[in-house]
Amino acid sequence: ELRAFRGLDFSRVYALGFSNGAALVHMLAATRSHFRAHAAMATALIAGNEPGDDVHRASFLSVHGMDDVVCPYEGGPGRVRLNFLAAEASAALWAEQLGCPSEADRSTTNEGNRRFVYAPCDDGHRVEHYGIAGSGHSISRDSEGGLYNLIMTFFEETP
Repeated sequence: ELRAFRGLDFSRVYALGFSNGAALVHMLAATRSHFRAHAAMATALIAGNEPGDDVHRASFLSVHGMDDVVCPYEGGPGRVRLNFLAAEASAALWAEQLGCPSEADRSTTNEGNRRFVYAPCDDGHRVEHYGIAGSGHSISRDSEGGLYNLIMTFFEETP
């Protein structure tokens, strides 16, 4: 059990996943209250696994390649025999369930990627989505000045 380790701050626990791991992050975000923030890369919500109204309030980041054929950015059946919501619709649904404004602040980054920010949400949280132009199911670690730096900054800025 993790509680046996000294010095762990259980108020700062985050979920991060890529592809199938991101599907797990979506599921955990929809069904558990352990995490302060979530980051899902290269997978949107799976149709039928959407979060309910009683979802735990926590910030959510999604990063998705706009040319992904495994989990299509525009939604629909992917190569893994699942039916996905569109990546932008997935982010909008998270925003709705987390008490965010219905309209995102939409912009294009210096790298030509789509960025949607829904904020402020309930309890000061936010939902962010990046559509990575020219990227498929694998997203470059260099995206947006460093993918892991982007994620860590998102986690650190979570209330």
